[in-house]
Amino acid sequence: MGTQARLRQTGEWLNDLMALGVPAIVLTVKRAWTFTEAAYARGFDSPHRKPYQQLIMRPVDWVLSIGVLIVIVVMFVLR
Repeated sequence: MGTQARLRQTGEWLNDLMALGVPAIVLTVKRAWTFTEAAYARGFDSPHRKPYQQLIMRPVDWVLSIGVLIVIVVMFVLR
């Protein structure tokens, strides 16, 4: 395959990527803005708001997180 053909193919690939990526980003930003407005309307930005329960990482959580990370790495390596 020649250099020009490869450049043309890369240009088409980037064009397709932009055609799919830009609308996805716009829709995601619109949805995030809607959720933000809804949260503000319900008082989520109140200075008196406190979490229901403070979450902490326990040893079991660390073991599960590390185990999942190891499985993901192994899947990518053995792919």
